Amino acid sequence: MKQITKRVISASIAIPVIVAAYYNIVTFSILVSTIIFLSVTEYFNIVRMRDPALDIFYYTVMLFCSIFPVTFFAFFTYIGYKKLIAIYMIILFFMGLYALLERETTTLLYRLGSVWLGIFYIGMNLSLFIPIYLDFGVSYALEVLMAVWVFDVSAYFVGRYLGKHRILPSISPHKTYEGFIGGFLGVFIFFYLYPYAIESIFGKFYLAGFGHAIFLAVMLSLTDTIGDLIESKIKRDVDIKDSGFIMPGHGGMLDRVDGLIFTVPFYFIYIMFFFGK
Repeated sequence: MKQITKRVISASIAIPVIVAAYYNIVTFSILVSTIIFLSVTEYFNIVRMRDPALDIFYYTVMLFCSIFPVTFFAFFTYIGYKKLIAIYMIILFFMGLYALLERETTTLLYRLGSVWLGIFYIGMNLSLFIPIYLDFGVSYALEVLMAVWVFDVSAYFVGRYLGKHRILPSISPHKTYEGFIGGFLGVFIFFYLYPYAIESIFGKFYLAGFGHAIFLAVMLSLTDTIGDLIESKIKRDVDIKDSGFIMPGHGGMLDRVDGLIFTVPFYFIYIMFFFGK
């Protein structure tokens, strides 16, 4: 079966399930938590390729951090984000305790660094989906997800058929400037039309107009591309092509959400600034 056929079949199954999970905050939290868990698990497996002798405490910390962020944002958003500082300090304490108890000092910095990277790079960043949903509404949480899909699909097809000038061939040999431009144009059109397309369903959408569309398109094009390149470099470090095999034709879950990892936080900051929250 051709790669493009596998991609289409996998997407046609996954997309309706994901969109259906936007029904309410409970199903949405389960969706985001599942995505984070699968992504961190794949990330942990990549880390183990460099340090196969990881102990159960390390795995437990990674597992906890993959689930905790969604739990926090889902149940404590209305109390205030200051709660995050307390939890952060608790995690920091246990990481310090682990550093004292760890006998193998040659890999200590690598282990601590990889844990913190897993916490913030994947767990915290993707967890910001929850306050976007709770504070601003389902239409905004859906927009950022669909925008990344549009950029990725546009960049893929334009790059596949027109791409000649590679951006960073040593990291991602198939990513081209032509694909980047195609992705930018595709997501700009999406951001411009989305408010009018969903207004009859969710009501007035306030990030509308040419100015918002151009700014969001520029921002997403950069954050999506950077997220993809960073994940590619992590995989290059252990010489693997895909982070996993959960979606035929698409690779692992981390391969699918690498663009969201940086896009979601910047989108969240932008709408907070716009709404004055």
